[in-house]
Amino acid sequence: MKQLLTLFALAATSGMAIAQCNSPVPASATVIDTDGEYSIFGAQWVCGSVTATLGSNFVNAFIEGNAHVTATTNLGVYSVRTGSTLTISGLNNNIYYDPTATIVDNGTNTMLTVCPDLTFDYTVSLRPSTSLEPELLC
Repeated sequence: MKQLLTLFALAATSGMAIAQCNSPVPASATVIDTDGEYSIFGAQWVCGSVTATLGSNFVNAFIEGNAHVTATTNLGVYSVRTGSTLTISGLNNNIYYDPTATIVDNGTNTMLTVCPDLTFDYTVSLRPSTSLEPELLC
């Protein structure tokens, strides 16, 4: 019985990791499209080639390709795309990242998950009044 429960727990955990490797960018995400320092609670969508410093807890950050992010947060969730760099400090952060991303882990109890096919689902990030392609929003 113990082995069966362990198997179910393992399957559920790997299913959650797969779900995080294919994440929808929420419409409520704050778009960060210029270099700078940000202390924003909640979902953040960091555009490609942006250099940003994030300093808020409970962050849910979607980091596009070739961005450079430094974050000092606790209990954050980060999805990091191709060629980006994330330097993380703080406690209990979860990072899902493309194998070509660079992760510098200066935190405590950080969970790192490699996602060979990390993708963002942009369908929910489009606001009804927007007629742009999703990639043009960020």
